[in-house]
Amino acid sequence: LRSRLEAGCEVFIGWGFGERRDNRATRELAKLDEAFPNLHFAFLGNTHVKGLVSDRRYAVLTSFNWLSFRGDPNRTYRDERGMKVTEAGAVALTAKSLLKQFDR
Repeated sequence: LRSRLEAGCEVFIGWGFGERRDNRATRELAKLDEAFPNLHFAFLGNTHVKGLVSDRRYAVLTSFNWLSFRGDPNRTYRDERGMKVTEAGAVALTAKSLLKQFDR
């Protein structure tokens, strides 16, 4: 992340579900947010969306918890679904929808 920020990439990271959490990840991202004006790190409140947009190349929307699921083989099957789109218009609409949340 740091190398992309140093290269001038604009990065938006929104998080939230329930109450704010103070943990190592949020503290480290908050430090980067202070150091780099091109990082937009925000608590978005009660949101459950997991979205990723990479420029104009693709967008992913999913119910899968990328950063909090360890892949425990002893857990029962859970149906998690997502979609990746690569059509430029759909990617742009997805980005616009997700970025609106940062305007609050």
